[in-house]
Amino acid sequence: MKLIVVSCLITLATAAHAQPDPVPEWVLIPLPAASAPGAPSASTTPATPVLPQMHTQLFKPPGRGPFKVLLYAHGRPAYARERALLKRPIHARHVRYWLSKGYAVVAPIRPGYGITAGADVESSGVGYSAAGLCIRQPQPERLAVNAAAAQRAALDWVRQQPWAQANHIVLEGQSGGGLATAALCAANPPGVKGCINFSGGAGGDPQHAPGQVCAPEKIAALMAQYGATTTVPSLWLYAVNDLYWGPSAPLQWQAAFNQAAIANGRPPLSFVHTPAIGSDGHSLQRAGSKQWAPALQAWLAKNKL
Repeated sequence: MKLIVVSCLITLATAAHAQPDPVPEWVLIPLPAASAPGAPSASTTPATPVLPQMHTQLFKPPGRGPFKVLLYAHGRPAYARERALLKRPIHARHVRYWLSKGYAVVAPIRPGYGITAGADVESSGVGYSAAGLCIRQPQPERLAVNAAAAQRAALDWVRQQPWAQANHIVLEGQSGGGLATAALCAANPPGVKGCINFSGGAGGDPQHAPGQVCAPEKIAALMAQYGATTTVPSLWLYAVNDLYWGPSAPLQWQAAFNQAAIANGRPPLSFVHTPAIGSDGHSLQRAGSKQWAPALQAWLAKNKL
């Protein structure tokens, strides 16, 4: 009898933790023929005209709204096949986190990825030799400009929706999407109340040069431009064992941002450097919620988000 009771208790506990994945509504977001993000560093225009629409996942919390909104920017898979097969721009666990806080989540699949398809306009052009030497320097501004342009189109769409609070939107991005989020945030688009960058950057190659990003000073220069103009609170989160950037480059980038922010009377960003996450800290957002959730919660509370 005891075995039966224990078995039932285990089954109930397992069911309580096995929450079903949130089911997205798929929507199409129109894209201007030659949209530009308006970021201060956007001296480079999009490489090719973007596609007329962008396939997007939409998740809403219970209720009728209008809801606060998280606009999410996915990362950039390293290989063309992975980019073409991208189906889930945001992890289900992360969606649940934001739904639990009353936010609707909007996660576009940008041009060059998944079913949105189209030309790859976000490549930084970086190249490494088999020995891990940087043989083609990256152009991180190309990724930042084009990805931010797509996210800006999504932001404009969100602000027109009756279920959305047009003046309570948080931008968030991971990896290349984190860099794009910083670029878009620097343009201070209407309705945005805060910006979150998980492991953002460009120019890394964990296979050929783990922890040794090519030309980190180029991203530092971009971040200085962004810090000089960003007016809303920003939170950056990196793990010390991120194999794309290593432990020191993110520190260099946040220092450049904050130095420019303070010099121009803008708010400095909040920076979190978590302990190592598994074998590659680039998975921080997906696998390291115990490390980032308390810091994110504190930041949201501090900024009344």
